[in-house]
Amino acid sequence: MSTPPDQASPNDDAPNRTSFIDTTRPSVNSRSSGIRKSIQNIFGRTSKSGPPGKSVEDIRGTTGADFEAFGGVMAGRGGGGGGICCCFTDPDVREYGSPRRYILAKGTSCLVYMTDTSLVPLYAIELAGSVPVVSSEKGRYQIVTLQSALGDVNFSFTFDTEGENSEIIKTFSSVIGRAAREAQLKEKRRELGHENLGNTRESAMHADTVAASATARAPSKPIDDNSLMDGMAKMAQLTV
Repeated sequence: MSTPPDQASPNDDAPNRTSFIDTTRPSVNSRSSGIRKSIQNIFGRTSKSGPPGKSVEDIRGTTGADFEAFGGVMAGRGGGGGGICCCFTDPDVREYGSPRRYILAKGTSCLVYMTDTSLVPLYAIELAGSVPVVSSEKGRYQIVTLQSALGDVNFSFTFDTEGENSEIIKTFSSVIGRAAREAQLKEKRRELGHENLGNTRESAMHADTVAASATARAPSKPIDDNSLMDGMAKMAQLTV
């Protein structure tokens, strides 16, 4: 039996819970639903008055996101937080070790928003060919890196695992891992001219379309010593 176009299929790989609270800012959690409602009243839901929009609410659609939560995210290796005590440090960096953003995953896409009420994503992260790797370091703030097949760290995510968020690392890794595999398969289908095959929800297709236009805005990871040495070695080989 085929799956209805806008209904999520059950998946045994990922836990059922996809939305997590921000334990570092309880006042934000209590107000977020009211803020979203106010924005809807002012701007209207584009998905009901015209073409679907790009907001967090629009990407959720009627079936919800596969994962969504506040967390630290940065290009390259970093994050961790929880141990930065300098009083002049930005509070988000002090907590997460990287800028605090709203991370939403749906379909084969990972979109990064400023907050959970943002109308457009800051950028999207390309997942095809990537693997989520959970850091061995334990503590309240835990890191998941998004690595290439060669082990290069493209992005680092930091989540607060306190209280109700104890399963957030497991859920995020499962969802992103599955999305990355599906994104890779989607690319292979496109190369073979079979991109119309597969059973993708309409709302997931919309999320992928929004992400495709936002990927170009993703920050570049800083050049570390290893990357610099690799680049110099390649240049040396070209000049021989």
